[in-house]
Amino acid sequence: MSWTRQVTHPNELVKPADKVKVMVLDIDHEKQEISLGMKQADSNPWDSIKDKFPVGGKVHGKVKNLTNYGAFVEIEPGIEGLLHVNDISWTKKLTHPSPELNKGDAVECVILDIDKERQRISLGMKQMQEDPWVSEIPNKLKKGLVVDGKVTKITNFGVFVEILNGLEGLLHISEMGDKPVEKPEEALQVGQEIKVKVLNVDLETRKIGLSMKGV
Repeated sequence: MSWTRQVTHPNELVKPADKVKVMVLDIDHEKQEISLGMKQADSNPWDSIKDKFPVGGKVHGKVKNLTNYGAFVEIEPGIEGLLHVNDISWTKKLTHPSPELNKGDAVECVILDIDKERQRISLGMKQMQEDPWVSEIPNKLKKGLVVDGKVTKITNFGVFVEILNGLEGLLHISEMGDKPVEKPEEALQVGQEIKVKVLNVDLETRKIGLSMKGV
């Protein structure tokens, strides 16, 4: 019935007495059955998808659904692309798109890839901006610099601290104080503002090490 929509019931597209254009797909004389196709009566939009949405081009869309691995964005009626959770932000380590996106949000994305055979479009939001790891982060964060931060997440090996426009660094449990800390949650709480020292900035792995010792 449709090239682009996953139809679970015909009433999503048609109702009794509607006039529709169809193509005869098959005739079974023995069973006296005729198979019809609605989508085959129109051109398949995926045949020209790469011409309409070239890789690298910008598109506007609406978030239709959220999953653990990303958000599905409708860029035209019936055509959705996947905005993977890793392509939402350069600096935030997201495990779900919900901190940044909600269902119904209007977004602007870049077309990263189109797989016409599998009918899949890959989208990116972070690619709309310059990668801060190229120049901004190495220029602003130097080893030994003391900065203000906010605890965003607590793990058994330390805490993650936001220090620069969503950029997070790891404050390892061994760097949380001059005295040994056994449980990070007993020393710090999510949302707590602290001062930390930059231990290292690893541009290759895109990780930042932090310390509270000697601050």
